[in-house]
Amino acid sequence: MIPIVATTTEESTTSIALETVKKHWSTFQKKLRANHASLPLALEASEPIRMDGNMVMIRVAFEFYAETVNQSKNNQFLGTMLSEIV
Repeated sequence: MIPIVATTTEESTTSIALETVKKHWSTFQKKLRANHASLPLALEASEPIRMDGNMVMIRVAFEFYAETVNQSKNNQFLGTMLSEIV
């Protein structure tokens, strides 16, 4: 499972693993829309910005979205879904 941490900061670094996540991000979002009622809204304008070990740091539009994504149950669900795709 890939843990996901949402942030509203503007940080960005490039690595092969990050590029892989970015390549599959739209597929991840489509699968999310098909499998969850509320999380797709929080991640609609999101983007992966860096990797920290096995964690994907993503930028979201609002602090509320970051709080929603970072809730343990949501974070676990998102990490599992992203792991299945990547």
